[in-house]
Amino acid sequence: MNMSSSNKNMLLVFLGLIIVAAAWFLGMSPMMEDKEKIDTEVKSLQAKYTDLLAKSAKQADYEKGIAVYNEKFEEKLAKFPATLDQEYTVEFIDGIREAYEFNATSLSLGRPVQFYVLGSSNTATDAAATDATTTDATTTDATAVDPATTNICYTAAFPVAYKGSYDGIKDFLNYIAGYKYRMTVDTATIAYNVGTQEYTGSVLLTMYSVAGPDRSDAPLSIDVETGVSNIFTGEGGSSSSSTLNKYDENDGAAIASDYDFYVMLNPATSDVSPIVVGQDGKDASQVSSDANEAVALKFDFYEKEGKKYVTYTLGDKSYEAEVTSPDDVTIFVNSTDRVDGDDKAAVKVVISNSMGIPVYVKVDGDDATSPRFSVTSKTGQVKIY
Repeated sequence: MNMSSSNKNMLLVFLGLIIVAAAWFLGMSPMMEDKEKIDTEVKSLQAKYTDLLAKSAKQADYEKGIAVYNEKFEEKLAKFPATLDQEYTVEFIDGIREAYEFNATSLSLGRPVQFYVLGSSNTATDAAATDATTTDATTTDATAVDPATTNICYTAAFPVAYKGSYDGIKDFLNYIAGYKYRMTVDTATIAYNVGTQEYTGSVLLTMYSVAGPDRSDAPLSIDVETGVSNIFTGEGGSSSSSTLNKYDENDGAAIASDYDFYVMLNPATSDVSPIVVGQDGKDASQVSSDANEAVALKFDFYEKEGKKYVTYTLGDKSYEAEVTSPDDVTIFVNSTDRVDGDDKAAVKVVISNSMGIPVYVKVDGDDATSPRFSVTSKTGQVKIY
C-alpha cells in the first residue's frame, strides 16, 4: 500500500519528535542534573569562602588566642611528670621522711596504667583505669597510639603505710597538696595508740604522668644512703638525725639566735610599728604596718633562673629577697602578749614553699589566749615550732 505524501510527512515529523525527545532524555537531562549539582557545589563553596574570608580578617586575634592556649596548656602539662618510674617514689618520700614527724613504714608504686589520650574523644572507664587488659570500646588501646606523636596519660597506685605524730600526718597531707606533681589522696586510715601516743595507718595515693613528644624528666639527684659498712655498728648507714630536722631539739629554740628572716609583733600602743617583717641584717628589706588589726602576711618561696627567692607581702607592701642559705630557711617570729582587748595588732599568715629546701618557723612569746601570729595556710615543706 502506497502512503500518501501527507502521511509520510506526518510520520517524518513524528519520528523527528521521537529523536528530539530521545536526545533530551539521553543527553540534555543528565547535563542539567550535573549543572544543578555544580550550582549547589558552587553555592556551598561560595558560603565557605565567605566564612573563611571573614575569619581571615580576624587571623591575628586567632593566632594570639592559640599562643595563649598553648602557654596555658604547657603550664598545666608541667604539673605532670613524663614517666612514673620507681625513682619518683624515692624522691617523693625523701622529701618528707626527715622534714616531718612522719615515717613511711612501707610503700610501693603500682604499674602505670593508661587512662586517657589527650586530643582524643575516647576516655577509659573506671574499670579500664585499673585494668591494663581491658578492651572496652571506650578504652583507647595503648598500642594504638604513638607517644612520639601523642600525649598519653597514665596513673599509678601509690599505697603508703605510716606511723608518726598527729602534726606529722597533717604535714604529710599538706606536703601532698603542695607537691610539684599532680597527686590525689584516694583513701586514708588513721589509728591512735594511747600507750605509745603514736598514730598509724595507711594512705592510698594516685600519681599521674603524661608521656608525649619531646617530654622527658630532669635527672634526679637524690642523695640516699643505702646499707652500712658494718651491720653490727651501724656506721655509715642512714640515720634519723639530719639537717632537715636539726631544729627539733628544744622545739626550734636554735632559730631564735640564728635566723634568715624575722617577724616582730608588738602591742598596738608601742612606740614602734606593731608589725615589722624583714631579712636579718638588711634594714632596707623591712616592711611594716601600723594597723591595729589582723593584717594579711604572705611568704612565697620559689626558684627562678637557678636561684632561690622569697617575696613577703604585708598588706599592700611587699619585698623580694634572695635566699642565700643552701640547706634550709628559718623565720623567727618575736611576738608579745596583748595589752588589753583593744590591742588587735596581729597577722594572718600564708606560707608557700616551692623550693627544694624546707622552711622552719619559730614563734616565741606569742599570746597564749589570743595569738598574734596565726597561720591560715601553708604548702610545701614548712614546719612551725
